[in-house]
Amino acid sequence: MSEPLPSDSAPPPRLEWRIDVPLLTQPLLLLVYAKATVLVVLLMGGLLTFLVLVGDGKVDSIADMWVLTGISTLAVVGLGSVATALLLRNRLAMRYVIDDRGVEQSTVDRRATVASGAAVVLGALSGSPGTTGAGLIARSQSRTTANWSSLVSARYHPRHDAIALRNAWRTVILLFCTPQNYAEVASRVEREIAARRGSSRARRSPIPGLLLRTALTVAACLPFFLLPYPFRLDLFVPLFTLCFALSALWLVPRFVWVMIGGLGWMWVQIYLSATLERHSTLDDAVFRSWQRMSSEDWSPIILCGIATTYLLWQAYSALRGRIPSALGGDDDPAAGGDR
Repeated sequence: MSEPLPSDSAPPPRLEWRIDVPLLTQPLLLLVYAKATVLVVLLMGGLLTFLVLVGDGKVDSIADMWVLTGISTLAVVGLGSVATALLLRNRLAMRYVIDDRGVEQSTVDRRATVASGAAVVLGALSGSPGTTGAGLIARSQSRTTANWSSLVSARYHPRHDAIALRNAWRTVILLFCTPQNYAEVASRVEREIAARRGSSRARRSPIPGLLLRTALTVAACLPFFLLPYPFRLDLFVPLFTLCFALSALWLVPRFVWVMIGGLGWMWVQIYLSATLERHSTLDDAVFRSWQRMSSEDWSPIILCGIATTYLLWQAYSALRGRIPSALGGDDDPAAGGDR
């Protein structure tokens, strides 16, 4: 009796390696940093311009704010580079795994984990949402997975022993290989992507939906910037809420908890500004000010209530996974789990 032939459908072998990636001297990473810096300047400049237009309307100060935003962003990038050189010694230990499901990239350097945790704590203690957000983003991106079915193409950089894996709209993972395994990894990536080329789901870009939800989020926050007298809000609070609402939409869904805190903070300010304006005691203020309000006075509050309802629904949907963030939506559930 003859022995059965080996099956041709056996999964290809699992590839796994570790490598120290130079953070400040790797040209591909420097290009990523440059793109991120330009994006930050555009976002911060846009938000500040929006704040000026809905605030005092001094359009002549907009150009100065853009210059200040660029200078401050470059200063932060410079300080971050110095911190990277001192704390991580220009090296970050990375682990890569390739199997039949997809690719996993994870940070195995304990110094990076400690640094991101310290950023979260220091940001919370100093009241700096930017520092806290940077730490949370770094922690959330310490492990990144990409299913083969979500990848559309790959860009090969043999000079740097690196491969950029792309989905329908961005680079998901930069695979940094060793000189010894680059050819093997590149061949494996090419075969896996070619085997799934033509998948309609993989080629569906999330950008139109994200832009629509971004416009709706900005529109929902706009009534809080335009509240008339006697309602008074510190403009920082709605701006703070808007920033974290957009961060939850594009970056980390957990930022919705900060957005919810901002919404609560705004409603407390609305209540206090309406009830304590020109009154000496709280009980008398509550009775007199709310009694004097006409239907026209209530319309901005009703509009803010509708906006709050939408933002809370969006937060609930994000936490339940019904509305994934731009980064979170790149992860395919089928690729999850321990590798």
